[in-house]
Amino acid sequence: MEEPFFKSPWAEDQEISESPRPVLEPIKKQTAPKTSFPVLPLVIGGGAILIIAASLFLMLQLVGQAPESATVSVSSPSEVLLGQPFDFEIKVQNDSSEILRKGKLSVFLPPEINFAGQNPSKRVHEEAVGDIEQLGITSREIKLIAASGTESVSRIQARFSYVQSGATAQFERSKTVEVLIGPPAVTLDFTTPENILSGGNFDTKITITNRTNENIQDLGLVLTLPKNYTLISSNQSSTATSTWTISDLKRGEIKTLIVTGNLIGQESEFINMTASLRRTEGTEEYVVSEKTGSFSITAPPLALTIRPSTNSGFARIGEQVSYVVSLKNNTQVSLENLTIKATLVGDLFNLSSVTSNGLFNAVNNTITWNSNTAPSLLRLIPGETQGLTFTVSLKNQFPIARQSDKNFILKVNGSAESPTPIPNVSSEKTLVLAKSETKVAGLINFQSKVYYKDPASKIASSGPYPPRANQTTRYIVYWTLRNTGTDMSRIEVSSYLEPYSRIVGKPTSNTETTPIYNSASGQVVWRISKLLATQGTLGDPVQAVFQVETTPPSPYIGHTATILKTTTIEAMDDFTGREFGMNVLAVPSSLPDDQSLGNLDRTVQP
Repeated sequence: MEEPFFKSPWAEDQEISESPRPVLEPIKKQTAPKTSFPVLPLVIGGGAILIIAASLFLMLQLVGQAPESATVSVSSPSEVLLGQPFDFEIKVQNDSSEILRKGKLSVFLPPEINFAGQNPSKRVHEEAVGDIEQLGITSREIKLIAASGTESVSRIQARFSYVQSGATAQFERSKTVEVLIGPPAVTLDFTTPENILSGGNFDTKITITNRTNENIQDLGLVLTLPKNYTLISSNQSSTATSTWTISDLKRGEIKTLIVTGNLIGQESEFINMTASLRRTEGTEEYVVSEKTGSFSITAPPLALTIRPSTNSGFARIGEQVSYVVSLKNNTQVSLENLTIKATLVGDLFNLSSVTSNGLFNAVNNTITWNSNTAPSLLRLIPGETQGLTFTVSLKNQFPIARQSDKNFILKVNGSAESPTPIPNVSSEKTLVLAKSETKVAGLINFQSKVYYKDPASKIASSGPYPPRANQTTRYIVYWTLRNTGTDMSRIEVSSYLEPYSRIVGKPTSNTETTPIYNSASGQVVWRISKLLATQGTLGDPVQAVFQVETTPPSPYIGHTATILKTTTIEAMDDFTGREFGMNVLAVPSSLPDDQSLGNLDRTVQP
């Protein structure tokens, strides 16, 4: 019989029968095998377990996880309204037969809830409650207020810490309650017209509703008015121009405030007006409800435009600018006795150069046209357009006094009005505003000067002067850049040398780059990444210095030779977004900038 694939380790001498049946055999007495028992590891492991158990017990004592000896319970509304104070009560009961000593209560607030009447930065309230006798009870009541978080759930935690008699460890018990923050206690509805006319009166309606079951005292309503808004009247007394006090708002009561005013602005301009309802608790003021109304200024009865004559979209220092002031009647009635004004704003206008058939007031820099100076303004029929002009020159220099003096803008503020009322418009007159703003391009001042005698005495010149035909003379070239008005970037200064000239030595500069010379083409190029708006106007200019060696041929005898050809400066004006460009004339060997040579015949000598 083949041996089985698996043999039992407990019955190695038994064979598996094909027909197994119970077999009863006497139990043989066997001698128990000797076992080597690891005593030392068990002793060490048992000691470690005892140490760990002791540590855990001590830790539980320190963190206060002792058998229950105190119960903390809290009481607060499950739902509160935004801006309405509510009571939060904490009750602590001593469930043990020992005195709980050094008791302290703490309340931890979420961001949406404040302690009523206290600084919003306070987020935790702590209060010592002393000892609590056996089976004793202590309680505290704190007033809270929901300051934000409409339609959200906030969690407030109360915590009680104490020391048990006969122990030194501090124990803690805590309780957390969830509070749903509902809508504002007092709602605010804000209604304005969708479109208004510039200068025309319009009403703003504000409705205030008390949603609580109690009377509310001393609410404050504050209107944040837009610029150029004039408040004319309201149906409630006000303590200030845009502040109203609501002394008593009964439960469920609705009050309506109607404010009448007018606003001067430009066509299609969007305006915001905000109403804020505030409630005072203690020394703190809380915003109960806030709404913002938006409206736009519709196409005015008069269309006024002011356009400069600059085709490039920007002006240049020192040039003359012509302005066209156009007025169109968009109404169905004739407008009588029109008055148009244009006020020049800015430091670049040369006010003494203003030319116009209107009246110029040098005190407020305003040009005024009326039917006396422009008879066409006596009447403007429906659909008619009238145009007026004036010219003004710009100053030759930017008024630079500080590093921040840059990015200048020419501004002209205009207005047109007529005493003729417009049908269906609640306004005693017709008024429209307009303005024009034109950027002024920056200016790079570049100088290319050549010397025989270096004014800084840093580079020694050589060769004859006056220059001689077929003899070599070395000159010193100074390139100087002064920027003003705007920041410039990607500056490139380039020029060419004549075939009989070349650069010797290494060019230097007081900036991060130096001129590069191409001996094959004779080109000299200096590239600078950035020039600040006042660089060289305030402080030192940007400068490069290099030496040119010139050997004029015989045909130049009796004439001047050219040291540098025309120099070109190109840059990007960062303010206007346009390219700046200028050319500087070639520099002859007569050296007009070198005054140290005296009265010499500076032509090429034989």
